[in-house]
Amino acid sequence: MANYAANSKAVIYPARTVSGYGHMFSLGIAGIHVTALAHVDCENFRSRYVREKYVVPDPRINHEAFINWLLDYGSRQKIKPVLFMAEDPYAYLASIYQDQLRNFFLFPYIPLDTIETLFHKGVMFRKAFEAGVRFPTSICSPFANNYFNEWSDFPAIIKPLVSRFRFKGKEFIGLRTFPEIFGGKAVLVSNHAEIRDYAKRIEDAELEFCIQKYIPGDNASLYTIYFVAAPGGYIPSFSTHYKVRQNPADFGTTSVSQSKFIPELRHYAARFCEAIGYVGPGTMEFKLSSEDNLWYLMEINARLGFSIRRSTVKGVNMPLQQYLLSTGQELLEMRQCDDGWHWIDLAGDIKGLRWRRGKPQWRLSIRQIIRPYLLFHEAVFNFRDPLPGILKYAFSLLRLIMFWLR
Repeated sequence: MANYAANSKAVIYPARTVSGYGHMFSLGIAGIHVTALAHVDCENFRSRYVREKYVVPDPRINHEAFINWLLDYGSRQKIKPVLFMAEDPYAYLASIYQDQLRNFFLFPYIPLDTIETLFHKGVMFRKAFEAGVRFPTSICSPFANNYFNEWSDFPAIIKPLVSRFRFKGKEFIGLRTFPEIFGGKAVLVSNHAEIRDYAKRIEDAELEFCIQKYIPGDNASLYTIYFVAAPGGYIPSFSTHYKVRQNPADFGTTSVSQSKFIPELRHYAARFCEAIGYVGPGTMEFKLSSEDNLWYLMEINARLGFSIRRSTVKGVNMPLQQYLLSTGQELLEMRQCDDGWHWIDLAGDIKGLRWRRGKPQWRLSIRQIIRPYLLFHEAVFNFRDPLPGILKYAFSLLRLIMFWLR
């Protein structure tokens, strides 16, 4: 791949995750200087593409110390680095500290008056409606006088209004609370009694939530588009894939995916970005309803997704697009290659298959389990940069052996 470096370093957090590695790989093969950050030493620090690596304060524990570390690092650079935040809480964090960070880092900072649109589903759905993007019928808390007793669409889904974390001004509250309580990103309910039970448990945890119509369809009906939007909602390149498997199997994170080019999803993404004036990286998940064959928006994330290396190996380097946008360069036009190769997060897929045990409705045949492994790219391991993947699975095996020997 050609070298698109603009003498700006790419600073990536958190480097220890699958998404973090995907950013490092994608920027590294484009010849860009990669600075990897993690709150602990990690396997991904050993990537051939990492030029600098630092153990930094954990923003989940002390986000001000983390921001101060960034400011100190940025102040020592001759040219502003490009900041990459590979998970939702940290993308949010960068934008709420934008007054300080923009002096030292290039980043598609979200204006504070529109930030909730990208992180709070209640606001997100209202803006989607204004943009003409279809989403499932939903009602959001707080509910006065048990208003949800009037809900009539079953089965229904209950999900938090802010995925995986909550925020109040500059404070993170209850990171991952909903998944820790309920074991996933959402729960399925079939009657009012179940709604009342879940609502009480969610309210006791002081979480906001919504009740949403369940859109029928299996995992393969869930499609995600990765993109980087320029001003005016212009999206020159995008990547789309569908979920073959996820962990957990009902409402989880992609563990096996397959690329499939769906131009219609770019139209919806561009319409939404133009309506809210969003410029930057994005991930939007849609579900194709088996009932009416229409697309429904599930969620939006103001960052590139978990399986971002899949996009790169299929010919659409989205982290590079974000780098070009941040450094004022022209975005590239790239076309996804649907070549039959699956993307697999091996560790996540094993966990997902274990989750299915004892759940007849989620049982898979041996053929279904094995088929993606006939032709696949692993989430981290690759022969171009083998050490991070080798270490990841060597340490996982060692931990498993130690567990057995206890």
